[in-house]
Amino acid sequence: HALWAGIWGYALGCAKFSDREFGKRLVRRGLALGMTFHALFNLLCLSGPTWPLGMLILVPIMWRMLHRRVEAALKASPHTVLSDDSGSTPRFPM
Repeated sequence: HALWAGIWGYALGCAKFSDREFGKRLVRRGLALGMTFHALFNLLCLSGPTWPLGMLILVPIMWRMLHRRVEAALKASPHTVLSDDSGSTPRFPM
């Protein structure tokens, strides 16, 4: 559920920094995309003995797609400290 909600959350974040009309379209598209992939996930779960193969394909692809977009957004944000001088674990603002 977090993966599909993340798709919509990413769209919400992008919409916040877009003009009003484009932001509305982003929110609708993000919600529709999250719902569509969640429905596909549910369909794969109910598809009988072939569902593990579908999961092994769908979930990693969606994880990678979302992860790349979130990483790009973090790099573009002026509010993110990706590392400090000590080379320790990245810190993110709370």
